[in-house]
Amino acid sequence: MEKITSAAELRNAIRLLEQQRSHQEISLQDHWNEVTESIRPVNIIKRTFQDILPSDSSKSSLLGSALGLGTGFLTKKLFFGKSPGFMKKLLGSALQWGITALVAKNADKIKSGGTSLFRKIVPGKNGERVI
Repeated sequence: MEKITSAAELRNAIRLLEQQRSHQEISLQDHWNEVTESIRPVNIIKRTFQDILPSDSSKSSLLGSALGLGTGFLTKKLFFGKSPGFMKKLLGSALQWGITALVAKNADKIKSGGTSLFRKIVPGKNGERVI
């Protein structure tokens, strides 16, 4: 910084320093807003899921697996319920495993079939049903 020798130079230097301080305050405020937004619990959870599931194919395969597991479990409960016998438990587990694998492998087909069925049942934008 140069030596200030007159009152005009002093006023100019003060004005420049006030502008610099104003820019720094705005920058600091913007940074603070970013930090507070990033540490909100909702945003932390969103980032965690984005890190875990980086691509659409991963989301699709995870959804298919979850759908398969759920369907397999429900199938076992529907067919066998709380079966006391060892053979029934074994058959129920085998059925659950088979249904889980079948649904997980064909999740896209099941999803498209469910979507088309849903569109047939639920009225469209014009209020008419397809059926």
